[in-house]
Amino acid sequence: MITKDMSDNYDHDALTTSLNQIRERSDNPLWFDGSRAMKVITNLISNKINAKYIIPTKINMEDGLKEIT
Repeated sequence: MITKDMSDNYDHDALTTSLNQIRERSDNPLWFDGSRAMKVITNLISNKINAKYIIPTKINMEDGLKEIT
């Protein structure tokens, strides 16, 4: 589980680092082609709904959004 602030920092780092640099550090470089965009979308949604935490998973994140009252 990560906080929204942690997610914001991660996105900032991911978007200011070139995809080539990210791929060089990964054992699955092609995964980052789509995951970076999906991470930004997830962050936008979590900010829009004022989420406090994000739980990263290997499933589609749109299946994992839940409002806690």
